[in-house]
Amino acid sequence: MKKLIDFLQKGTCAATVVREMEQRFQEAGFEKLSLSESWNLTEGGAYYVVIHETSCLAFRVGEGRRQAPFFRLVSAHTDQPGFRLKPEPELEKGHSSKLNVSVYGGPIYSTWLDRPLSLAGKVAVRSQHLFETDVRVVDLTRPLLVIPNLAIHMNREVNRGVELNPQVDMQPLAGLDLSEHFVREALGETLGVETEAILDYDLFTYNTDTPMTTGWNGEFLSSPRLDDLVMVSAAMEALIENTPQTGVTVLAALDHEEIGSRTPQGGGSAMVSLLLEKIAACLGLDRRAFMDALTGSFMLSADVAHAVHPNHSEAHDVKVYPILGGGPVIKLDAGQRYMTNAADYSVYRQICEREKVPVQTFISRADKVSGSTLGPVMCAYLPCRIVDIGTPILSMHSAREMMAWADYEYTRRSFCGFYKL
Repeated sequence: MKKLIDFLQKGTCAATVVREMEQRFQEAGFEKLSLSESWNLTEGGAYYVVIHETSCLAFRVGEGRRQAPFFRLVSAHTDQPGFRLKPEPELEKGHSSKLNVSVYGGPIYSTWLDRPLSLAGKVAVRSQHLFETDVRVVDLTRPLLVIPNLAIHMNREVNRGVELNPQVDMQPLAGLDLSEHFVREALGETLGVETEAILDYDLFTYNTDTPMTTGWNGEFLSSPRLDDLVMVSAAMEALIENTPQTGVTVLAALDHEEIGSRTPQGGGSAMVSLLLEKIAACLGLDRRAFMDALTGSFMLSADVAHAVHPNHSEAHDVKVYPILGGGPVIKLDAGQRYMTNAADYSVYRQICEREKVPVQTFISRADKVSGSTLGPVMCAYLPCRIVDIGTPILSMHSAREMMAWADYEYTRRSFCGFYKL
């Protein structure tokens, strides 16, 4: 419980998520590898590699026979919906200092209003080598911003539903009469560098509210960033705790899922395939053997799922809907927005049976289009068996989401069963 809460508090953006993952892997004895250097892998070894500061691939090499499935992967994502600062973001309106932002992903705008916010991300600092920019991960940690609601006296229709314009209504208030470059000044002070040394930055707003146990019997967790950090955390704990008997177990925690994954560090990149091939080569497999190993491998595409809403059960299918506390969810879609194959998702169902974990199913109403996630994107270059699964939550893409504590433990146990085979 404490491990997840700490991870949710420290993982305020994709870059800080990966930074926290690094620390936990190092404490567990995993060896850090470089993307561009040779690797020396051994049976029983544990390793990780960071991809552009915001994605991470960690793996363990089995101590026994290399039988199918050679790779057993869990993929999840490190990013969350929210708002990203535009270049030169400082704005002035009267005596109010604001920030100009772009929408990142699909946040529920209204949930971001009147909440304490801060900034986190990557900062590029000038170095002596043109192509070797010094990239720092930064979290300003303090509640520095707020996006204020318009008072009901000036907007009498607010409780009937009001459309929020992201360019007008979602600009965070930072203070009064701040300097022209107050963001760079704060970054320079935090990083201990001159303001002029800061070349650029990728900064995101995040909700500073703390995770909280709720419910009459303490059965719920209410927190920012459950999507998708509960899946990253559960898979990371399972990978650390379980040395595989055979093959290679992998966690691919990838950035940019919320905006389509088609980036160098996203699930739509060939990066994961290239790294898997590098692992195979280091273990003595040639190209043909790697292709055979890949097609016989298995991936759980892990992203949170929609629990049935207690006030809006009509939004779900009339019969097939997951509940909070009912265990992880196998996600199905006739249009293949999730990977749907009975022969494959029955494997995950049997793993859950072995671990005494209840398992559920989700499929959207026939008149609604479901979301999608990493599985359909990654299958374009990873021709392995793939199943989309996830922990059920409420308020997905809100600034604060909700889940049942039991479902996190169920999901973690299912990942342990998947990794320890």
